Amino acid sequence: MLKTPNVQSLDIDLSHVDYLDSSALGMLLLLKERAAAKNIALALVGCTGTVKQILEIANFSKLFTMR
Repeated sequence: MLKTPNVQSLDIDLSHVDYLDSSALGMLLLLKERAAAKNIALALVGCTGTVKQILEIANFSKLFTMR
């Protein structure tokens, strides 16, 4: 999607994800960097339960738009 012309934003749907480990967090950060380099807004959506807690503990709510 980052290579698709005219993409202005991406929503990463985590509603079916039960757990995130440090590798997944690292991949989200890498995706954020690559999206920012192309001026593409990135949002994490559908974060609930354990996933939401992990993202909050890792302070991702300060780095990402979360809906």
